Amino acid sequence: MDGSSFESRAGYSPYDGWKVVGEVRFTISRGEVIRDPDGVVDSPGRGIVAPRGAISWGRGLVVDERDPEAPTTLSEGE
Repeated sequence: MDGSSFESRAGYSPYDGWKVVGEVRFTISRGEVIRDPDGVVDSPGRGIVAPRGAISWGRGLVVDERDPEAPTTLSEGE
């Protein structure tokens, strides 16, 4: 697989380099075909962008990832 050839803005896939057999013929989202062998059959704007915000790291530590001074790792014993 080569994620750079996908119809995605990401430009990569967690499956890059995997060898697979077969092909994707249809993509179905919420019970509707959004891509068939001829291409995309749905229009943009059907999803909701979930805002990013505070993340719970466990042990009661809540970090707002938008804060540039927020810790990115936990030290031993925290």
